[in-house]
Amino acid sequence: MDRVQKSPGLLEQDGAESVQTTKHEEMITRRKPNVKRANWLKEFHVRSGMTSAEIVELIRPLCPGFDKPLLVKCENPEKYGIQLSQKAMRRLKEVEKRDGPA
Repeated sequence: MDRVQKSPGLLEQDGAESVQTTKHEEMITRRKPNVKRANWLKEFHVRSGMTSAEIVELIRPLCPGFDKPLLVKCENPEKYGIQLSQKAMRRLKEVEKRDGPA
């Protein structure tokens, strides 16, 4: 069982009481999703004219578990809290640079 420890939570910054968290919860970042990255991914999808399946096939060699539902979630991080990895973004940018927009 994880040890429970007091840690400064978001509420404590405003003068409220501290929040009890577990060690595992401490590992979760409290950052907002990178919406700029998600918008770029959505724009790339439209700009490139590629199907979801084609984009998935580009990313899958880098991230073997990547599939269409994950692509949709990466395009909507504010809803799902999932972002495309930097190495996958680099791969898509390389393809765009090589092929140019459709």
